[in-house]
Amino acid sequence: MPCSIWWLTAVCFAISLTAARAAHTATVENVQFPFAVYAVGNNKHGGLGNGVWDSGSETHTTTLEAVLIEHTVVRISSGWFHTLFTTAEGYAYASGWGDYGQRGDGVGNGCSYCDDKHIPIAVLTDHVIVDVSAGHTFSLFLTADGIVYSVGSNNAGQLGNGDSNGGLQLTPGAVLITHTIAQIDAGNYFSLFLTTNGEAYACGDNYYGQLGGTNSVSLPVPVATSGFMTNNNVIAISAGAAHSLFITTLGTMHGCGCNTYGQLGTGSTSTYVATPVYITSAISQVAAGHHHSLAIGTDGTAYASGSNTYGELCDGSNTDILSLARIATLPDDSFVQVSANEIHSLFLTAKGTVYSCGRNHNGEIGDGTRTDRNTLFAVPTERPVIQVAAGGGMSFFIYGESL
Repeated sequence: MPCSIWWLTAVCFAISLTAARAAHTATVENVQFPFAVYAVGNNKHGGLGNGVWDSGSETHTTTLEAVLIEHTVVRISSGWFHTLFTTAEGYAYASGWGDYGQRGDGVGNGCSYCDDKHIPIAVLTDHVIVDVSAGHTFSLFLTADGIVYSVGSNNAGQLGNGDSNGGLQLTPGAVLITHTIAQIDAGNYFSLFLTTNGEAYACGDNYYGQLGGTNSVSLPVPVATSGFMTNNNVIAISAGAAHSLFITTLGTMHGCGCNTYGQLGTGSTSTYVATPVYITSAISQVAAGHHHSLAIGTDGTAYASGSNTYGELCDGSNTDILSLARIATLPDDSFVQVSANEIHSLFLTAKGTVYSCGRNHNGEIGDGTRTDRNTLFAVPTERPVIQVAAGGGMSFFIYGESL
């Protein structure tokens, strides 16, 4: 495994990922071990993992606070009110809301607040975990040998375990065991998987066609998505609230699912897009948000489309964008990672600078206020950042030490 992969710069363990995936991960210049995690925003259920929790009010923090300081965190995914962490040693941790069993600790009984964890706890301790993805009320974990484990709410079949009766799964179970998985991404109520052979699979809610099939029937077992994605040429996936984005080996960007706000970036709106449609080319990164989409071009520029109610497209307006549009170019830097969840957006540059915009009700923009922003804001960080993760009113930043 090449140590140039951005989220494992400091520590390499025996994991083999595809060359295509390595080519589409962000590389931040002049940073090294040790890493540190900082978080800001909504903490009503303890999702920030900073040890602070108050069930009686809408708890939030507008200043960046350290999380999991005793661990080297290399991967973060934040859902609606829960967050997943992966360390360099391959351990997984979870914090926040647990009423549906979504943390993977075997706890969850549907009662409000009683299962919340404001300090991250270790989960799936018998496995080496290399990637995590937090959905609305469920979670996905990827092991070093390419096996996916799912846990939590299964109301639409998003766990991929074949159970079409919904309900909760409190113990993580393996899915897609006949395939070696390279990437995972959890949407609101559906899941996307990418194999090491470049095949995209999907399961769960399909009301808007987000699974890339030909109908709106939800699927409790992962199936290969239709169209171009059966040709073993997918290298990146991203699941939003109800739409999906894909990048191919040619650098082309495709999407399917809900397009009510123009989030597919095709120049028009529609409720249901079942077959993945071509959006644009020369794309290196994508991120599907609640009703918007973000992308990075191969030239390091930032693109966006979809809902812009809170300024989450960062173009200086609050007007929806129907065609994927270039929103920012940096004269002496370039964008290398984007992250979108709910209604705010995060951008990371090659020099380790973080930019944010959109909804800021809980301080998730990181500017010290709770005022929405429709332009890019440079988040003040003490050190270069090597990864960003946007959650439900939360933002996370992994710091790297300057060389």
